[in-house]
Amino acid sequence: MSAERRTQPALGLAAVTFYLAHAIESVLRRQPDNLLWVCNVGVLLAGIALLFGWSTLNGVATFWLVPGLPLWIYDLSKGGEFLWTSTLTHGGGLVVGLIGIRRLGLPRGNWWKATAALVPLIVLCRVATPAKQNINLSHAPYPGWETTFPSHLVYIASLFATFAAIAAGLQVVLPWLGFKVRP
Repeated sequence: MSAERRTQPALGLAAVTFYLAHAIESVLRRQPDNLLWVCNVGVLLAGIALLFGWSTLNGVATFWLVPGLPLWIYDLSKGGEFLWTSTLTHGGGLVVGLIGIRRLGLPRGNWWKATAALVPLIVLCRVATPAKQNINLSHAPYPGWETTFPSHLVYIASLFATFAAIAAGLQVVLPWLGFKVRP
């Protein structure tokens, strides 16, 4: 069986369970829009990818989760709300995704696919979520950064460039750490 089709049911179910636990918490708090944050979508996509053995989707989702963990910690340090289920999506999802990459392999060109896949998510959040929620910073810069950027478009472009650089770095560093690159 090729690495692309080797399913990882226990890992996939764990990731989907992490998402569902956070989804229940978000709905009970009347904050369902929060389920569109990139880390929440990432853990769900990683779970689906691992259930079906899709290394590319798992790679994309995991690359989303890597910068998401320190950004979540930063937000908490600035007074952001802590939900115990967020530890499942951010920490648990990242661990599951990395194990998935270890088992399925790191797809070539994963960095640009992960970057490109952010575009429809940001557009969806811009169209479907309230501006005051600012899900995935789709409506405005992170509070305190408004004066640094002349427009929201420049801010989003800088976020994409930063993410692309992080993802490209991961594409280089993970094989160096022993993760196999999938042909």
